[in-house]
Amino acid sequence: MLVERWELRCPSCDDIQRYGLQDIVALLTSQGKLRKDKDPPWELLEELFRLAAASLSCGECGRTGLGVSREDDLEDEEWGAPRRCEVCGQPIPMERMEVFPDTRVCVSCKVGDEHRPVDDEPQYCSHCGAVLQMKLSGGSGISRYRMACPECGNRAQS
Repeated sequence: MLVERWELRCPSCDDIQRYGLQDIVALLTSQGKLRKDKDPPWELLEELFRLAAASLSCGECGRTGLGVSREDDLEDEEWGAPRRCEVCGQPIPMERMEVFPDTRVCVSCKVGDEHRPVDDEPQYCSHCGAVLQMKLSGGSGISRYRMACPECGNRAQS
């Protein structure tokens, strides 16, 4: 399940840093734990974020090893705080909430989601882990396509 926001909390000084999905991806990419231009499943991002928290330092007191927890958005909504986007963690404008009261994503994330291909889950290379791409097979006659890795050239098994 995709959570809306995560918190990194320092056990010494109780300093809190909030992260949305885009923040988590940026952090993991900057630490070299995630490749650029990859779209891993949320469960993998969540686990990598938990592991990365152990090596992060608090901005206030400098202690290494932060705790990870979910932020409870239900309480925020009850107190009048805006609902946050499940994808980027930014507040959803009240105008959008009035038109679509059950929405869980902001306009920019919804538009980005609609422009993605309707394909099933991406297939990954069994050799290097890159996303496979459709390639035209060589030969004459009928055009045939196969899935191949753009990084290592490995062909997917049918």
